[in-house]
Amino acid sequence: MLHWWITQIEEDSVRDHCARLAAPQSTNDLVEAFLALLHSDHTAAIGVALDYYHSYESMYRHGIENPFEPYDTEVLDRARRLLQQTPTIASHQPEAKEDGANHASALAAMMNLAENSDADLIASVLRRATTSEVKRGAALAAAGILEDADTPPLQLVDSLRSLVLNDHNSYYERSAAISALSESDSDAAYSVILQVTRLSAIELQAQAAIALVERDFSGYREEIERAIAHWPQDVGYPATKLLAILSDKANDYGKQN
Repeated sequence: MLHWWITQIEEDSVRDHCARLAAPQSTNDLVEAFLALLHSDHTAAIGVALDYYHSYESMYRHGIENPFEPYDTEVLDRARRLLQQTPTIASHQPEAKEDGANHASALAAMMNLAENSDADLIASVLRRATTSEVKRGAALAAAGILEDADTPPLQLVDSLRSLVLNDHNSYYERSAAISALSESDSDAAYSVILQVTRLSAIELQAQAAIALVERDFSGYREEIERAIAHWPQDVGYPATKLLAILSDKANDYGKQN
């Protein structure tokens, strides 16, 4: 997804590079246009380059290699630069599709590139985020950090906690926070996930409970059973997935005894 209106970018050269990126004549042409935008001093140009990086990176699961992967270090550097900016305001910057477009582009590119040293920056952006794109992007970038960190950055865990426990945030934003927290095997992260099982939203309870089952079913069994005790019979996904997992656990226990 592009977070920028190309036609609203004033600089002719930037629009030309965007056009080459959208319809390249060759791989070399594609990479040249990408690098021209990435190395620009124009926020929207960098943002477009980062959006295309993310787009190609997401196609890896379909067997398509990212032609921009050799420039990962530069991509990460430029993404950090955008995150250090104040969020764009769409009403003041017509090339931005929404508020925080610069942060959304940066976080999308950092999804698989973010390092432990980026935790403070991502946590700060998440605390100030006002749009779904930025909140979910920050959670996805945080997931990579938490997965690799021996000791989770507590400021990042705390920011995700604030996201998931805030009823004003959407289900998808809160779900992304649970997914990120479950990438960590730390007590700090799982104490937040445990809190989620006590919320009223069944979908969030179920997602959190699945993470608890996968970590330590016997240790969290009482909490999980308490969470599902008052569910109606016609629950949907992911509650049905949790119930299926618990049924399998019960069958396995029965066979062992």
